[in-house]
Amino acid sequence: MPSTTGEVARRLLSDDGLGRYLLVDPALLDTDRFYALVRRRGWIRHNTLSTSSLAAFGDLAPQLLQFYGAEHQIESALGELLKVSDDAPALSWLTCRGALAELRGLLAYLAKVKTHERKAAIHCRFADTRVLPVLLSVLSSGQRSRVSHVIDHWGWFDRAGIISGWSGSVADATAEEDDGDDHLHLNLEQFHAMQRAGEADAMFTILLDKTSELVPTSERGRFHAELERYLANASRLKVSGAEDRLQFLVMSLTCGERFYAHPALVDTWADVAAGRLSFIQAQATWSDDLWQALDPLVQEAP
Repeated sequence: MPSTTGEVARRLLSDDGLGRYLLVDPALLDTDRFYALVRRRGWIRHNTLSTSSLAAFGDLAPQLLQFYGAEHQIESALGELLKVSDDAPALSWLTCRGALAELRGLLAYLAKVKTHERKAAIHCRFADTRVLPVLLSVLSSGQRSRVSHVIDHWGWFDRAGIISGWSGSVADATAEEDDGDDHLHLNLEQFHAMQRAGEADAMFTILLDKTSELVPTSERGRFHAELERYLANASRLKVSGAEDRLQFLVMSLTCGERFYAHPALVDTWADVAAGRLSFIQAQATWSDDLWQALDPLVQEAP
């Protein structure tokens, strides 16, 4: 995608006086290929977590690649990194208004999250571009201010390969003061928002592992959008619990998106909504005739 990499390079160079970095999550890549490429090209590399409490991640920690060169050098680096990544969601780019030490401190802050229900902070894969947009979207105004104090722009490729991003701005006077801790705190609302936004990715991983025949090998951005739509249908029908929602996805993928609208399923959804039965328990009561009626081959028959 030369035109796309060229656009990224131009965006990185458009802000004079700001630090320019590519951020790579080696844990999502073939690490040997990635580090061989870094050594071969002589790129300046900074481990984002080496001075934090997560230093034990070592070479698997997100890595900042710093560039001072011309547009064609950044474009070339992007092209090579995309080849190494094999479509893994491991690459983003940012311009930094602060010093490198401030940037590393901020990224270490985002890499460790304390939630409402855990006594200890947990690791957050902020550099995974499936996680990054969600994380940035749930930040409080004070937390956004902390990020924007250091980062001017943060960009990435979305699931369809389109450039997307986040722009920092100076926090307004009404923004609450950040806690100043060395890791991020998420309240119940923020945590649930991240869970909801990440559910389709989690289900995708399970489907790929357990029923790979249902997962397309191309246009996975479109497939992710389909999973989100099916999960929204499940929520509307009050299907809860990971196993039940996974089964609802499987039914949507094998029997058609609107399988749930079959007239014979009215009682099923009433039982599920009332909490009398889980979706899987309700399925156990379906007759052979109903299963046959839901078969897509039967539905397509003249």
